[in-house]
Amino acid sequence: MKTILTSLTLALLLVPALQAGDHKKPAPSSEERRIQDAQKRLDETAHKINAAKRALELLTRQQENNAKSLKQYQTDLANKKAAAEKRARDEAAEKRAREDAAKKRAQEEVAKKRSRDEAIKKKAQESDAAKRRAAEAAKRRQAPAKKPQRPAPSKAEATLASQLAATEKAMAQLREQQNELSEKRSAIYKQLIEVRKREQAAKKKEADARAAKSKADQEAKKKQAAAAAAKSRAEFLKRFDRNRDGQVTKDETRATLAEEAKRRAAEREKAKQKK
Repeated sequence: MKTILTSLTLALLLVPALQAGDHKKPAPSSEERRIQDAQKRLDETAHKINAAKRALELLTRQQENNAKSLKQYQTDLANKKAAAEKRARDEAAEKRAREDAAKKRAQEEVAKKRSRDEAIKKKAQESDAAKRRAAEAAKRRQAPAKKPQRPAPSKAEATLASQLAATEKAMAQLREQQNELSEKRSAIYKQLIEVRKREQAAKKKEADARAAKSKADQEAKKKQAAAAAAKSRAEFLKRFDRNRDGQVTKDETRATLAEEAKRRAAEREKAKQKK
């Protein structure tokens, strides 16, 4: 922007010099034609100055729009990053809640199993104690009188004894089934944990891929902008850097603009002569 303003200022400074140079030239066929030519050159110079001003304004608006776009992009990127972090925290909290709930259910299942085992064990102990008491009572009854052995049990007693044996057998089968179900539940819970781990790893991999792609796009945009800036600087140096030292001074700018002005004036003079 500073270079454009400098060029405009030098152009305005060169106008009187060009006018003075025109006065020193041989007068055309008429004074009125000379005045018209000078006025025409002034109009062309004013037109170029106005065009340069409009170009400067357009460049300024483009820079402002680019700054706004960059600010909006940075804001959107920050919002996306905050949202991703919030989702990660929510997922971690949900995972901890699920694990705590699963652990609590497992503890409750273990407590229920222990309670059932203790109840079954207590019933078995009570049954054994009842059998021992019955046997001891039978011995006490038989010892004093020295009675003969007790006759075969009655039909009702045999039925009850059979039912007691069947009940104990069913209880043993239930204990075995309960142990099998507990082992199966543990295996299923392990499989569930593995599935959750694989899903979380896939989500993390996808998020890393998106982040890598976004970073690559940003790097490509930066490279394009740097290339455009380098090209613009090379064109500027090619025009104004007369000694090719990589720097543009005011003297070089004035000399370049003066040469360009002389060349345009010569071209206009040739065009007039052709007419």
